[in-house]
Amino acid sequence: MVQLPETLVEAIEAEVGQEPAARLEKAQAELSACYRTAAGGICPTPWRDEHYRAYLVARFPATFAATYVVLDEILKLGGGGATGWETVIDVCAGPGTALLALAALGLRPKRAWLLERDSNFLAIARRLAEHVGGTADGTEYCRAEAAEGLESIGMPADLVVCAYGLGEQSSAEARAELLRAAWERTKGVLVVVEPGTPQGARTIFEGRRMLLELGAHLWGPCPHAASCPLETSERRWCHFSVRLARSRLHRMLKGGTLTYEDERFSYVVAARFAPPSPSNARARVISFPRLTNAGVKFEGCLADGRAERILIPKREREAYRVARDLRWGATVPDHVLAVRVVRGAVQ
Repeated sequence: MVQLPETLVEAIEAEVGQEPAARLEKAQAELSACYRTAAGGICPTPWRDEHYRAYLVARFPATFAATYVVLDEILKLGGGGATGWETVIDVCAGPGTALLALAALGLRPKRAWLLERDSNFLAIARRLAEHVGGTADGTEYCRAEAAEGLESIGMPADLVVCAYGLGEQSSAEARAELLRAAWERTKGVLVVVEPGTPQGARTIFEGRRMLLELGAHLWGPCPHAASCPLETSERRWCHFSVRLARSRLHRMLKGGTLTYEDERFSYVVAARFAPPSPSNARARVISFPRLTNAGVKFEGCLADGRAERILIPKREREAYRVARDLRWGATVPDHVLAVRVVRGAVQ
């Protein structure tokens, strides 16, 4: 389970201040209704101060968690470390989500650019970064539309992150313009994260195709560079899940009692070079694994471009022991995959 660092929780509480709970609840309800009906995921209603505060409490933790786990996976592949990502661009940065996730992972780039069209979010991002510490000293907070802001940066970066921003563009042409600009500013790794909805997955499918056409190497989640087997499915789409802890205020605003929530997200990671670890070439679990009397059942995306419904039988004791611990989004070790029983294709 992902938990916000204590310093970040304190920073959010400082932003919320003495805002009355009733006003926050009303603002959260208005944002939820707006996002449900807005085209392209853009909420056109002018935000008041309480909307930004409600966003920080009720929505930001989920976008932070999804960004955090994707960046963490890249690091486990060997994609960078404290000195590997010296320059970072956070596109459609909101309150500085990517930079705050990097700080939580113990990474502090030497130079960073936060691109955001909303000046209020930029001000919040600056305050959160100052409270949390551990972010880049040389950070530039740039108020700009995403593609234009990228073009204004005069150098490529080791890491470019566009989290929950590509799908907010107004058209396929605008998304292509943004993705092309982001790739042009990528010296190392480009990360794109979207909501784990059918629309979010379609945005990722679209971006994945374009990045491959531009010559990118895929680092994840795909174990192959063939056509996505889920892209034409009517029932399934490629997405994953991260569990995050809920604060008391978070539960109150969302009207829930659970101490956690699950954020569904879709993503693609592309780079200028092949990944240093072969683990991305194994099958990836693309559903919740289920323990049954027969063994562990899950859906897997394979390195040959197929998506299969897989059973790891109990009789294969060592493989079964490992499979019991697989999670949605994990890569499947070769010795486990070798004993699988294929139950059919994912459709």
